[in-house]
Amino acid sequence: MLNEQPFTMTIHLVNTRAQCNDIIVERNRRTGTPLSIVETNCTLSPNNVSGSFSFNLPTHKSSVRVGINGPYFIGALRICLNGQSYAETEDSAVHELHELDVCTLFYANNQTIGRSTDFIVRLIKVINVTKPLHRNDRTYYGGIFAPFITYTDILSDELYFAEKGEYLRYSSRQTTVNIQLREEIYFVQNNQSPIIRRGALFFHTLLFSISLIEIFAMFFLLYKLWFHPIHQRIQRSQDNPAEDVLQS
Repeated sequence: MLNEQPFTMTIHLVNTRAQCNDIIVERNRRTGTPLSIVETNCTLSPNNVSGSFSFNLPTHKSSVRVGINGPYFIGALRICLNGQSYAETEDSAVHELHELDVCTLFYANNQTIGRSTDFIVRLIKVINVTKPLHRNDRTYYGGIFAPFITYTDILSDELYFAEKGEYLRYSSRQTTVNIQLREEIYFVQNNQSPIIRRGALFFHTLLFSISLIEIFAMFFLLYKLWFHPIHQRIQRSQDNPAEDVLQS
């Protein structure tokens, strides 16, 4: 179920004048030309200084290039990854795929986003296995992706402009955002099970009760066979001198 969960990525552009017609989303391929991806739910407009657009990711290991045509500055980027939930019930188990909704904000203090920035989305599977309290109940399997979105190198071109010239800030005609999705080969599994089942609890309680009865019976037997005879013998030895004194 985790391998088949479709992803939708939403990119929020903060403090920019870019519009929907300026956005180009492409899927990079090792060979051949990039494939175009249609963006949806675009809210960029001349009346808004911030907006967003969404697009579907073809696979969990996609490489996507987002091109923003025009001399537009971007104050900050907010990258979100979404996935729908899904549940499936079987005779002995319940499989639930949790909804994915993760966002990460990227910005540089007193600087705009660079003209070409690279981001990596690391996907880690998290699986929860919960055993039932009763043997006849279903085992619960829950899964969700834990994405970690980071950027490589630096977010701004401050050092580049300082070295090559500040006029380059206004000469660029496109801003490029490269996003690489990578699914890790390892996963995290959490196993949860009852400390003890009801049948085992009843059995252990019965054994404990029998053990207590045996302990009390043993103390009673020791008292009858050992403590009680010794006590009587000591009492008789104390009574005999008293009788001798009375007789004398």
